[in-house]
Amino acid sequence: MADLLIHLPAACRFVSEALDSSPTASVLIHCRMGVSRSTTVLAAFLMKTKHLTRIEALTYIRQRTLFPFPLFNSMSLTRIFLLNLIQSIYQLLRGR
Repeated sequence: MADLLIHLPAACRFVSEALDSSPTASVLIHCRMGVSRSTTVLAAFLMKTKHLTRIEALTYIRQRTLFPFPLFNSMSLTRIFLLNLIQSIYQLLRGR
């Protein structure tokens, strides 16, 4: 599951580009079981593009799906992803 972390930025970029390609575009985010990895990718996308906190993103997902229960390890990945986003923003603001 830790390998997913390195793919989150590319996955978010892919979803953004797909959604931007057409006003009627939609994206299906799915993993083998459709529970943990897909929820983690969607949470990361919402955190990055909608500027939601991890809790807000997961609440948003839970209100709209039947089985959005990321594994504990996935929850840790969303925390790491959020910290990486914050660090990137901080570096941009400092001119790096």
